[in-house]
Amino acid sequence: MNNKHILTWAATILFFGGCAVGPKFKAPVVETPPEYLGSVNDSTEDLLWWKIFNDTTLSRLIDRAVQNNRNVGMALSRVKQARLNLKATQSQYWPSLQYSLQAQYGNETYIGTKSDKLEQSYIFRPTLTWELGLFGKVRRMAEADRNQLLATTEAARGVKLALIAEVATTYFTYLQYEYALQIAESTYASRKSSYELTRQSYGIGTVSDLDMKQAESALAAAEAAVPQYRRGKQEAMYALSLLMGENPSNLSGTHASLMQQHLPGDIPAGLPSDLLTRRPDIMEAYYQVAASNAQIGVAQAMRFPSIAITGAGGLLSEEFKKLFDSKAWMWSAAGSLTGPIFSFGANKRRVQVAREKNKETILNYEQSYLQAMNDVETALSDVQNYRQQTVALKATIDAVQHSYDLSQQLYRLGQVSYLNVLDAERTLFDAQMNYAATLGAYLGSYATLYKALGGGWTTPEELLQAEQARNSE
Repeated sequence: MNNKHILTWAATILFFGGCAVGPKFKAPVVETPPEYLGSVNDSTEDLLWWKIFNDTTLSRLIDRAVQNNRNVGMALSRVKQARLNLKATQSQYWPSLQYSLQAQYGNETYIGTKSDKLEQSYIFRPTLTWELGLFGKVRRMAEADRNQLLATTEAARGVKLALIAEVATTYFTYLQYEYALQIAESTYASRKSSYELTRQSYGIGTVSDLDMKQAESALAAAEAAVPQYRRGKQEAMYALSLLMGENPSNLSGTHASLMQQHLPGDIPAGLPSDLLTRRPDIMEAYYQVAASNAQIGVAQAMRFPSIAITGAGGLLSEEFKKLFDSKAWMWSAAGSLTGPIFSFGANKRRVQVAREKNKETILNYEQSYLQAMNDVETALSDVQNYRQQTVALKATIDAVQHSYDLSQQLYRLGQVSYLNVLDAERTLFDAQMNYAATLGAYLGSYATLYKALGGGWTTPEELLQAEQARNSE
């Protein structure tokens, strides 16, 4: 082959190697509303959102959960797997080198004739193989793996975001049951005291049988409520331990009570278009679209021929001591062109499957955004309605507390029956429990909202890296 043919061959290889079949990626477009239906301000500043509660115990629990939670560990492991898979795919850009070592000794039979001479041979053969990336198959494979890595990274971010929100909501549930248990124990102590007074009065005949039975019933009901809320508190504590990747244990150290929690103010929700870059599930779906688009190119490239170049060299000798002589050196070079001819439409169907998979990922991306909008609007509605409900319930407690105090005074003066006191006490108990449940849900709704907004858990290190990246642009 002369130099002209060699140059032609090289130009042809470079041309096809620089081409990548398959459609170019076009980012899917979704329609975004101009603003949220809920009332928010226009701040999009990223922050450690749980700091707004000024609860050091909550911050400590979140730190431990992020460090020890097994689901986070598995998600980070999947990111490492995707990164290694990308590197393995990228290695196909370069030649691969193998070797073989063979030794043989003995007499062989040739067509029934046995040789009396013992024969021996020794071969050491390194082989260099390089499959040229015609039609961009390897490039498309690397593109798919790169986007899969990005999708897996976003999935890990989503796992961490969901974990932090769940820790916060579970912690507030724990505080709710803790407060409810205190109310139940206080109510039981109060009714037990009232029961003793009623029993003494009944003994001297100053109260009726009806009052005595009502006092017994009220005491039993209060006693039954204590283990109910104690069980809820313990279950919430065990759930926190699981989220932190630890064996069940009590919360160590002191912590703020439910009533001492700082209630957040404005909600930094931003604009609906922010969800496209802030929500991990949307970004994951986005990169899945890009990966599936690249897989179309991989499937199409498999319908075209591929060229492999193989170079081999080595040492061959009939005696081991002569294996390293200069005359023992041998070499060879070869090239091969392989391509499909007829496969009953398998390659064509493979391309069609890849295109349908791409359509599926686009629909999933659109559905992810619609779900995100629904999550945000629902969370905004919950925050606003729980806020109004807690204010109303707090006013109810104040009014019922006054009614209860007044009924006790009138009962001591003999102006009302014990039934009036009991009714007022039951109303107060129910109001306090409703307020505790609503306040816990109100605090938890902030965690749900920040999860829906797809931000707010960024670490200081990540904030510093983002700032450095912006400054270097």
